[in-house]
Amino acid sequence: MNMRVLILLCVALISGVACAWIVFMVLQPKDSQLVYQESNTPLPPLPCSLNASACTITYQDSVISIESSMRPIQAMRPVTFFIKGFSNLSDDLVLKVYGLNMEMGTIITQATKEGDTYQATINLGTCSLQTMRYRLALYEGTKPLGAFIDFDVEQ
Repeated sequence: MNMRVLILLCVALISGVACAWIVFMVLQPKDSQLVYQESNTPLPPLPCSLNASACTITYQDSVISIESSMRPIQAMRPVTFFIKGFSNLSDDLVLKVYGLNMEMGTIITQATKEGDTYQATINLGTCSLQTMRYRLALYEGTKPLGAFIDFDVEQ
């Protein structure tokens, strides 16, 4: 009887660990699986720089334009992001901004809609790295859209 209980407990423990691994590693949205780089590792160039101009990304069949109010984007100063091009999206657009090469926490803000443009203002923290790379990920409420853009902030 005791051996049977011990075997059942081992099976339950192994099953629990396997389920937790599936939930935390496999089912997370693609934009949240981060691998932080060492601070002395050079960052690969970005395909588009929000510090120089508006950038576009593709979401489903739409081309989404993202632009910042400040060029270059600076830490510790409010920056507004303008997002255009969503055709079938509710008014519940949420921006999540987080660091890719250093853990800086996550800034979550609700965008407001004016005409066909969503906008949201955030204040990025400063860090010790010469170049901090952030990801701006778009959500509809709590649902990740899989649409994001990366940008750099220089010291």
